[in-house]
Amino acid sequence: MARQVIPTKGNLIAVRKSLALAKLGYDLMDRKRNILIREMMGMIDQAKDIQKQINGTFASAYLALQNANISMGVIDRPIDNFPVDTSLEL
Repeated sequence: MARQVIPTKGNLIAVRKSLALAKLGYDLMDRKRNILIREMMGMIDQAKDIQKQINGTFASAYLALQNANISMGVIDRPIDNFPVDTSLEL
């Protein structure tokens, strides 16, 4: 709800100062918003690059796991249950 101001010259000067301050505050907040948006876009680009690196690492690890499973077979029991061959000890 709008506040009633008595139309005097002093109030006119005060309202003009308040309006100028509000405009300055609006401009500063607009600049800050633009800077934050630019920073956020940069971070999004950086996150996309990191995600690409992660995906590449997972892809190569999965390929290595596939190759290990092909060459050594899939192990479906814990390693503790495997018998140890002691005939080759020095």
